[in-house]
Amino acid sequence: MDRIRRGAAVECSAVSSDFSIVAIIAAYNEADIIEHVVHDLINQGVNVYFLDDGSTDRTAGAVEPYLGRGVLAIERLAETTADGAPAVFGWERILLRKTELARQLDASWFIHHDADEFRESPWSHLSLFEAIRRVDALGFNAIDFAGLDFWPVHDRFRAGDDVRDALTSYTEPAPYDRLQIRCWKKTDDLDLASSGGHEVRFCNRRVFPVRFILRHYPIRGQAHGERKVFHERRNRFLERERARGWHVQYDELREGESFIRDPSTLTPYDPDAVRLALTLRHRDVEALEASLGEALSLAGALRVEIESAHGELARTRAALGARDAEAAGLRDELEKRAVEVAGTRAELHARNAELAVRRAELLAKNAEIVRLRCALDQRLTEIEGWRASLDDAVRRLDAFEHSLSWRWTSPARAAYRLADIIEHVVHDLINQGVNVYFLDDGSTDRTAGAVEPYLGRGVLAIERLAETTADGAPAVFGWERILLRKTELARQLDASWFIHHDADEFRESPWSHLSLFEAIRRVDALGFNAIDFAGLDFWPVHDRFRAGDDVRDALTSYTEPAPYDRLQIRCWKKTDDLDLASSGGHEVRFCNRRVFPVRFILRHYPIRGQAHGERKVFHERRNRFLERERARGWHVQYDELREGESFIRDPSTLTPYDPDAVRLALTLRHRDVEALEASLGEALSLAGALRVEIESAHGELARTRAALGARDAEAAGLRDELEKRAVEVAGTRAELHARNAELAVRRAELLAKNAEIVRLRCALDQRLTEIEGWRASLDDAVRRLDAFEHSLSWRWTSPARAAYRFLAGR
Repeated sequence: MDRIRRGAAVECSAVSSDFSIVAIIAAYNEADIIEHVVHDLINQGVNVYFLDDGSTDRTAGAVEPYLGRGVLAIERLAETTADGAPAVFGWERILLRKTELARQLDASWFIHHDADEFRESPWSHLSLFEAIRRVDALGFNAIDFAGLDFWPVHDRFRAGDDVRDALTSYTEPAPYDRLQIRCWKKTDDLDLASSGGHEVRFCNRRVFPVRFILRHYPIRGQAHGERKVFHERRNRFLERERARGWHVQYDELREGESFIRDPSTLTPYDPDAVRLALTLRHRDVEALEASLGEALSLAGALRVEIESAHGELARTRAALGARDAEAAGLRDELEKRAVEVAGTRAELHARNAELAVRRAELLAKNAEIVRLRCALDQRLTEIEGWRASLDDAVRRLDAFEHSLSWRWTSPARAAYRLADIIEHVVHDLINQGVNVYFLDDGSTDRTAGAVEPYLGRGVLAIERLAETTADGAPAVFGWERILLRKTELARQLDASWFIHHDADEFRESPWSHLSLFEAIRRVDALGFNAIDFAGLDFWPVHDRFRAGDDVRDALTSYTEPAPYDRLQIRCWKKTDDLDLASSGGHEVRFCNRRVFPVRFILRHYPIRGQAHGERKVFHERRNRFLERERARGWHVQYDELREGESFIRDPSTLTPYDPDAVRLALTLRHRDVEALEASLGEALSLAGALRVEIESAHGELARTRAALGARDAEAAGLRDELEKRAVEVAGTRAELHARNAELAVRRAELLAKNAEIVRLRCALDQRLTEIEGWRASLDDAVRRLDAFEHSLSWRWTSPARAAYRFLAGR
């Protein structure tokens, strides 16, 4: 065939379309499945560029009939051995060739596609082509896929069978195979090989959040598995590619092992359930979950850090307390030492004073001793004088007598004057498969008349509800009364689901291909029993709407409702355990309520023009509201409106209604996403609060540590001071001891001096006594001498004495 050329690319005609998609498929021995894969892609509007990697079966032959009918080219790719078999499985070479083709081919989008897989849209009513075109229109340029690995539970699949009918149960792929960003908008800035083909990489990539479906059929039976794994793959893998972590999918398989799986280990394929799961848990949800996990992990780590900080703070405080106690003890000890020093000093002072006194006394005693000694010496001298005199006198007396000589610190519908819109509302509900029970709240226009033609044709009944005045006008707008009547009807009527529906709104499914009835039935089948709605308030930008016009055509731009009006859980599965009134009709409440995550659409048209707004707000609503209901926070929607004010809005303040964009937004940011965002916000707030607490704890810890350091320094200073005081006390004690010793010496000296003084005094007294004796003796001798001198014999012997002196002098 002229389009198959060995070892070189094949020329192919350009893809002709304003928007086109090319799937680039490389295959080796996939003849049993490739025709169904190529046929499915072409049926879904996707062209195919086929790379035959040297197949030895009829793989290329199965694709050839589609050449020029969706297949752009068949290119022989592999290098072969002498017998025509492919030499190796060069995966990088295949990826680089696909990259080259994606740059060369003239197409809008490309799919890196394997030969054993089927790709599907996440929207069951859209083909792959239509779904990718929608993604492109929404501004995204890459698509991720959710891989489902289908496995055989029997060995009856044969070539030519549609493998999707034969293999109907799957498992999720291994973690390393879950990233599948393999569809992209044309760009030359392209890298497919570095990731091993798991994701296309380029600048400014914007991946669509909802994954598309990838049904993968790697093994179709026992013989196929043995041939593919042990003969056509493992022995052809390149070691340099294995070293990069590629081609690990068959590592744990052993020859002789069964490829037939136990059905209980697989999940039966339910396309609606799979699509709903992809819608509810899309990439943004996973990113939120990851962020929430990180935030919770951070909060957990912060809690641990706080506990650690608090523990360390407690220990530091305990240490500080111990240091304070120690410092107090040291202060007490220092005070004791100071007292002891003062006492010792006082004692030393006293000893010094006493010693001074004793020294003074001693000096005095010494002086006295000196004086006494002087006196004694004088007395001795005097005694000596007296002794000499006495001796002389004695001598003289002896001479007289002997003649010669003398010695010490943390669903029903209620309406009032809505004739301009009610027919379209009721008609739309009936067209969507929803029956209507109509409550006329005393309308004075033709509201009830506009509904009457539908009695028996979708309208179950028309009931007059309001109490009226004498002129037939409704007395009040009793909203609680209406809600209680709707609650009563929801218990009485024989229906599966109910909608608490207003007369100026339209309800739509979040899936454009499903009616309201079909969508609610799908929600019921999925196990949910309540539905929330996303309210869109449509406003007039002109005053051309007239009764009979379809308001949806006239008013085409909207705003989001006020925050108090955003909760709209107003559709529920029949239950007697029902409360609609306590919330003012914003949400139905009952036990075990399970609200479907994706909101349905509520298109609300409260004001349709200037005259309608003035009549409704200032004449038919505000003056009929009950004060007791106003006191509950109800009926506040018109509080800020003033008479004469324009009800015509500036179009620049409104959003044009794009149903596809609204449905996508509801899909991407459903109730579970909001709950995750709220949880993430709480976790981040908690983490922020924990950070503040940690900072506070660390600050307090730092202050406590500083205080502890100060206490340690103070304690060290006190110890030093205590040691100084101890040294001082020891010195003072030594000095005191020396003074005591000196004092003792001085006392001993003083005692000795006193003893000496006593002795001296005694000696002096003795000497005085002796002197007195001598004096008396002297006096006696003198008297005697005088007596001798005046005696006759003295005179007579005068010549003899003179002769004696003369002789003695010679």
